[in-house]
Amino acid sequence: MRSGDDEEIISNICTYANEHEIKEIMKEYLKRLILAKPDDPVAFLIESIESDPFVHTPGTSSEGRLHQRKQEQKKQQVVENE
Repeated sequence: MRSGDDEEIISNICTYANEHEIKEIMKEYLKRLILAKPDDPVAFLIESIESDPFVHTPGTSSEGRLHQRKQEQKKQQVVENE
């Protein structure tokens, strides 16, 4: 049996997670981690977050987001090469 405080804490956690799309963020980084299978998962995640941060766009497939990232990277390379 949960106390009122526990229920409020759980409710706050769920609200925050939903508002900030935590499930989608975690799924994306877990997918990256599993595909890469790095020797140092923590270092890999830090690098991934810093170099290629995930931005969830509701209604956009993961393939669409990957395409968007690749397009943005190409634009950045063009700018850097000028």
